[in-house]
Amino acid sequence: MENRSRYVITLRGKPAALLIPVDADYDREKVNEVWNRLNNLRKEVGQGRQNQMNSLDIIEEMRK
Repeated sequence: MENRSRYVITLRGKPAALLIPVDADYDREKVNEVWNRLNNLRKEVGQGRQNQMNSLDIIEEMRK
């Protein structure tokens, strides 16, 4: 029988992601809460932008 392991992916020693089996049970409410927090953070960060360039435009400009 295969082990249904979960793996924590770290970035500089701190947890950054969790790898779980596709069919694993997880708390959908908690996942939705995290996505909502990330979207709110994205909106906050975007408010301080001084130009209308998106991230792809900015990267393309940096490469020139």
